[in-house]
Amino acid sequence: MAGFAERLEAEARAWVGTPFVLSGFVQGKGGGVDCGRLVVGVLQRLGVLDIDMDALPTYPAGWFLHRTGDDCYREWLDQHMIRVEGPPCVGDVLAFERAGKVCHIALQLPQDRLLHSLDRVGAHISAAADGPFLGPPAAIYRSPQMAEA
Repeated sequence: MAGFAERLEAEARAWVGTPFVLSGFVQGKGGGVDCGRLVVGVLQRLGVLDIDMDALPTYPAGWFLHRTGDDCYREWLDQHMIRVEGPPCVGDVLAFERAGKVCHIALQLPQDRLLHSLDRVGAHISAAADGPFLGPPAAIYRSPQMAEA
């Protein structure tokens, strides 16, 4: 995985400024992306996650606050990625919870920063400590291809 951190950084920066659009996956100011498709798309473009973008769940805004029983993000992550323990590595997916459900994911970048997409903010890079969620991630996931490396 030589040069992975540099390629990840470049791909992450290419998405910065893309508006937040629920279930979107179009890069740039005229496009839009949500947190899930941003993270999966970046990993896919870097060749470390082989998944059909159409396999990602779709959901209404605030679904995690109004529905009981299902947790589409967690189900998808558990099915397609490997849950890991310990501090996150560059390229890991961090899952954050609200109301007991995974409601946001972010991608771990070098220097303890995160790439994510938020409503009213869009795709951006922030220090991990400056994230919109209090406390550590509820779970950390790694792509199968990265886990094998």
